[in-house]
Amino acid sequence: RPAPGDAVKVLTVTAAFPPMKVGGADYALRLCQRLAERGLEVDVITSDLAGIATDARLRIAPIMRDWSWRELPRLLAQIQRSTPDVVDIHFHGRFYGNHPMVTFLPSLIKRRWPGLRVVTHIEWPIGVPGEGRSTVSRIVRRAVIAWVGRADVSYGFGTLLRDSDAVIVLSDTHRVMLEEEFARIGEKVVLIPPPPLMLMAEEGDGAARREGRTLLHANAEDFVVAYFGYLYPRKG
Repeated sequence: RPAPGDAVKVLTVTAAFPPMKVGGADYALRLCQRLAERGLEVDVITSDLAGIATDARLRIAPIMRDWSWRELPRLLAQIQRSTPDVVDIHFHGRFYGNHPMVTFLPSLIKRRWPGLRVVTHIEWPIGVPGEGRSTVSRIVRRAVIAWVGRADVSYGFGTLLRDSDAVIVLSDTHRVMLEEEFARIGEKVVLIPPPPLMLMAEEGDGAARREGRTLLHANAEDFVVAYFGYLYPRKG
């Protein structure tokens, strides 16, 4: 725990970060910015991306090339340098190349730093698939399971659900889906619907509104609904 008067230090682990054109990337950046505005110290470990977004309030380490087992020492070393009070993992299996390494990160962190709290954001409640993994990857996964304990290990989520101190979901439908993987998820789950991620233009004369409606072939009086993201039944 931080000493009295010291800022809480949060380390966000996310494979998705701008300039990636996915909602999870913008979500991770905006959340880190809002935490920094609240006075927290924020570090980020993310993918090795060209043209990575920057912010003077954030310490961003774009060091992860493929999020595989061979990258684990690099990840743990960066966590050691960050010395956080809380690690916030943003999970969407596809962004991690559907590799299981990150699904065991809460357990590995707690084995190395027992007092460190881990929070996991579940952005998409589908675990990593088993097919297509190499023999080496499967062997390492079995060895890690033997080390961290086999009880309540999920095939697709590893120990993300079991060993995170809290799990944040974006919709109640996602919570119901995760209960099929880990029945006791209700003891630690928190529902926080994602906020709007758009940056609002500051023009006071309505120029941005007129330009947007021109692009949509909409008149000034037309009622327009805009949605940024994916529509699918499991969003509820």
